[in-house]
This record gives sequence, C-alpha cells and structure tokens, in this order.
Amino acid sequence: MLAINMPKSRQWMPLRLRAPETTKLRLGIVAACALPWCAAILMFWMLLADVRSFSALIEIIKEDQEIIWILFLPVFGVFTVGAYVVAFISARSVTRRSHIRMLSLLWTGLRTALAIHGLTAMFQMFAIMTSPHLGGMSLGAFSSEAPVFIQIHLMLALFATTPLALICTYIFRMVALTRKPAHLTSTFD
Repeated sequence: MLAINMPKSRQWMPLRLRAPETTKLRLGIVAACALPWCAAILMFWMLLADVRSFSALIEIIKEDQEIIWILFLPVFGVFTVGAYVVAFISARSVTRRSHIRMLSLLWTGLRTALAIHGLTAMFQMFAIMTSPHLGGMSLGAFSSEAPVFIQIHLMLALFATTPLALICTYIFRMVALTRKPAHLTSTFD
C-alpha cells in the first residue's frame, strides 16, 4: 500500500548560488573560461611554433591581413571572448532566478555557445565574400563553395562547440552553484 504512493523518481533540488556573495559566481565564470582560454593559448603557441618566431608571425600578418580577419581572429574570438560571454550569460541566468535546474542551465550555455558559433560563421562568410585577396567572391561564386563551408561549421558545432559548451557549463555549476536549500547555503559555505 505504501509503495503505491511513493514517487517513482527522485526530484532534484534546484541549483542555488554556493554563497550569498558573488565571489563564487566570479570563480565559476573564470573556471568555465579556463578550458577555452587554455585551448586558445595552445593554438597560439602552435601557430608560433609553426612560423618559428613572433617577428615572423608579425611579418606574415603584415603581408596577408585577410587570413587574420577570415580565419584566426574569429577562432581566437570564439575561444576567448565567446567563452566569457557564454559564462557571463549563464551567471546572469542564475542571478535572475532564485533557483535554476541543471538542464535549464545546460540549455542556456549550449544555446549561447551555438549562437556565438553561428555569428562567427556568418562573419567568416561575409569576410570571404568581401575579401579583395580572394577576388571578392560574389554570392553566385560562393554558393558553389557554400556546402563545404556549411558542412565544416556544422561538424565544428556538433563535435567541438557543443561538447565544450556543456563541459564548461558543468564546470561553472561545480564551482559556483550547489543543490543545498537556500537557508542552508550561507550556513555551511
């Protein structure tokens, strides 16, 4: 008789700020950004190792500025500024609600990361079409290359942006948030 009235699944408590002050929230933002920032530093280090010196990299940038605008600047922007924007919007969604569910937090981080990835893809498409170095591709000329461009960005979104956004949002949750009830949060932290 008692087994019939028992709930079938355990209800999880909502996520709350780990401490009343925003110190843990700031630490969560930095912790969530650490992995993408390290990836950006690693990519920059690999680029420097490829060209052998910083002065050689500056010379390459002076000679071929379009490659910086089309390829390197958007990629570094996504890993540095984009990661911070995703973490900041996740933190803002936590502070606007007194409690938030884990799936809602993951959806916020994933949605923001995919939006930033989409904006970067549109910026790259616009830069390729207007680049005088590439002959200023018209829309008709770009349409023959568009399937490859779209395929590359869909693969990047599926296999790079999505897992990285979910991992970083979970890191943010582990550092900044807890499942303790609100009246116990300040007592034990």
